[in-house]
Formats: sequence, structure tokens, C-alpha cells
Amino acid sequence: MNTDLEPISTDELSEAALAENEILEQIVTEEDRERFLTVVEAILTFTSPKGSRVGSGSDPLKAFGRRVLALAWTIDPSLIEESPSLAAIAKAIGCTRAALSVHSAQAHRHFGIRRSRGQCHAWNFKEVKAA
Repeated sequence: MNTDLEPISTDELSEAALAENEILEQIVTEEDRERFLTVVEAILTFTSPKGSRVGSGSDPLKAFGRRVLALAWTIDPSLIEESPSLAAIAKAIGCTRAALSVHSAQAHRHFGIRRSRGQCHAWNFKEVKAA
């Protein structure tokens, strides 16, 4: 797995933003945008180490990455190239399966995600408690 990232130029970012705006202006209302931003904020809050209720180690960037991967895998393992198991992802990024599993379980409960066959039949699935 290649982890080298090429920087994105300012021109590339500007071009992408313009293209995105042109597309969205045609199909998205202001109310849609507000709902979208609310959803994105909920996802980013969940994935940020500050959103974690469990210890995420000493490196907040690594913790953020683990939570993003666990959430993506929870939503749909095929979002990750070759649809790996949670254990395979953990091995690839150098952490334990338990470290990812705890975040995946939190995503299941926090967002009410029960998509995979195993999740739908989980005997210990708990709905998120109302605050």
C-alpha cells in the first residue's frame, strides 16, 4: 500500500471547487446544503479523536485515521480497495483488530448502521442511548 501523497496545487483545488459549485447549484437547495453540512459535521465530529469515548493513543492523526477507516468499513467494506476484513486493515496500518473494532462498534451504535449480514444478526448490538 503506497502511502506517499502528492500535494494538490492551489489551481487544482480552485478548479475542483468551481466544478463542484456549478454542479451543486443546479441540483441542491440551500436547505439541502444545510442538511449536508449537518451530516458532514456529525461524521467529522465522530471521526475526530475528540469525538472518541475511548483512548485513541498518543497520536491524534493516527487516531483520526483509524476512526475514518473503521467508519468507512462499517458503512461499506467495499469503500476500501479489495474489501478487506477489519483484521486485514488493522494489520496493514500497524494496529490491533481490537483498536479498529471498538471504533467500528461505536459507528454502528452512533449512526445506527446495520448493513452487513454479520451486523444485522449481532446478538450484542446496542442502540445508542438517548442523552
